[in-house]
Amino acid sequence: MIARPDDPIRSDAVVRLLETSAQRSGCRAFGLRMAEARHMSHFGVMGLMLSHQRTPRDALHTAIRYMHLLNESVALHIEETGRTAVIRGEILTERPLPTTQATELLIAVYVQSFRAIAGDRWRPRTSYFRHAAPGSLTVHHRVFGCRCEFDAEFNGLSCPVGDLDIVNPSVDSKFADYARDFIDAMPGRSSASVVADVSRLVYLFL
Repeated sequence: MIARPDDPIRSDAVVRLLETSAQRSGCRAFGLRMAEARHMSHFGVMGLMLSHQRTPRDALHTAIRYMHLLNESVALHIEETGRTAVIRGEILTERPLPTTQATELLIAVYVQSFRAIAGDRWRPRTSYFRHAAPGSLTVHHRVFGCRCEFDAEFNGLSCPVGDLDIVNPSVDSKFADYARDFIDAMPGRSSASVVADVSRLVYLFL
């Protein structure tokens, strides 16, 4: 798998690896520490397309459209109520597994991606986690820069609706168009799995 980085890895295996790594290292913020070291370039041509979206909102819709190439085990959903936007991100596994590290990694990557698009001033209002709080929130506050709510009803972020429309100062539509055309032309990569799409929708609506 290391020799073929573009090949997908079973989500259950990744989730177990992250949880085991956190336990053996004694680092409860293992997933967050990984997220801090990630950059958009690590996502290859998908990262190029996402980093040149005009706004975080555009990046979210693009990520949802191409989630089958990013991570089929992730359910992503946006809800807007009044002036608040809620971005939910859930890890789907084939069997019930602890997903603390994978979830925190996922939500932190969202934050890092939004900042890459909207600038360092982009900050969520609150980050939400269904799991219990760790003993220390030092890394959480450093990564998210906001209030962190644990034992919540969902995993995700909330922010002012207007923050989703902050214009990317470095946007270049030609790069985004090039990356999209390249991805769409890849054999067997242009369409999502119907089963995966239905699984994500059922999970979110339940």
